[in-house]
Amino acid sequence: MVFLSQSLSDGNIVSLQYVITNKTMANGSFSFTSPGAINGTTNITVTTVSAAAGGADPEGMSSIKLKAPLNYAAQGRAVSTKDYEVYVKKLFANTQAVSVWGGEDGSYDSSTGVSSTPEYGKVFISIKSTTGQSLTTVQKTNLVSALAPYKVSSITPVIVDAETTSLILGITFQYDSSSTTLNVTDLISKVTTTLENYNNNNLQSFNAPFRHSSLLGLIDNSDNSIMNNTTTVTMAQYYTPTLGTSASVIFNFANSFYSPHSGHNAAGGGVVSSTGFYLDDGDTEYFLDDDGEGNLRIYSLSGLTRIYLNSLAGTVDYANGKITLGSINITAISFVDGTLSTKIRVTVIPSSYDIVPVRNQILELDLVNTTITGSIDAAATTGLGYTTTQTGSTSTTTVTTTSSTPSSSAYW
Repeated sequence: MVFLSQSLSDGNIVSLQYVITNKTMANGSFSFTSPGAINGTTNITVTTVSAAAGGADPEGMSSIKLKAPLNYAAQGRAVSTKDYEVYVKKLFANTQAVSVWGGEDGSYDSSTGVSSTPEYGKVFISIKSTTGQSLTTVQKTNLVSALAPYKVSSITPVIVDAETTSLILGITFQYDSSSTTLNVTDLISKVTTTLENYNNNNLQSFNAPFRHSSLLGLIDNSDNSIMNNTTTVTMAQYYTPTLGTSASVIFNFANSFYSPHSGHNAAGGGVVSSTGFYLDDGDTEYFLDDDGEGNLRIYSLSGLTRIYLNSLAGTVDYANGKITLGSINITAISFVDGTLSTKIRVTVIPSSYDIVPVRNQILELDLVNTTITGSIDAAATTGLGYTTTQTGSTSTTTVTTTSSTPSSSAYW
């Protein structure tokens, strides 16, 4: 037998017992049962207070090399936003990314969300979890308590949920069929892979902007045969209503909307649109649009004609990229993307194809609703900017021209 702190002699045999966990695999588990009797008692009731969380892989060497100097610089106290980033990652193992801003740069209110209005004396922390879920109330409370020994003066930490803005792309490319053996389906697959890589490597984190011109170049470089592409961008956010309860909601895109003049596209629904939902009557499917003058509208369809139920259902702030839907009682939600959904998707056309996230925002590509089409570039294939068709004594000349949307602004 070897006692604690007693040195070992040559030939000693040491037996160790330890537990190996499944690390992140248990995160999100919520159903638990007792394995058997406890001290002879079998009448056991297990109540889940919150789903399992906190499981994580060991920190890698590259991560340690990055964080160690920052941890040393913090010197055991959280003063700057960088200090809070260090301690959040240290105290909450499931942190994938974190954004911190001081009250002088913005604030948060549970009813209006994040805004640029200053609120001094507070530091706001938004976390993207490795589980993909927002932090629970218990996790937020525990993190605030864990930060208490490090904060200075009367600064109050506030945990704010991350908000994801999805980007839906419309991609049309042209290619030279004489320089490739691939068909259009193969090329679309290559472009899709390019989008997936861009989404994983350049987006899905705080302070990671979407650069339109950069993506255009990546799409062109997906294959040597691709000559050019035109790519449009639409922003989208999702809202999960409590069915049967009247409530208002704010969609804060924090990027300005396309509005070239007052009343733009009023007859066609403006720049705002949504998936369907049902109100008190339960029989009519409704949608959202705008009148180009800052008014959000609720309408139903009779064939292709829009029948407006409420032309003043909310407001649209084009300059600041904010949509406010007044209090309505949503009783059911239409299918979204062909499947049963609990969420309503609201989309809007931005004024610029460069989208920049601020504070608690995260951008990601919506690869489900993104469309990709390809066609042969006739000018590249024939070597001319035109083709000629001869029928009897009559010839027809077709001139082929192409254009692309500027990367710095939307074009309609």
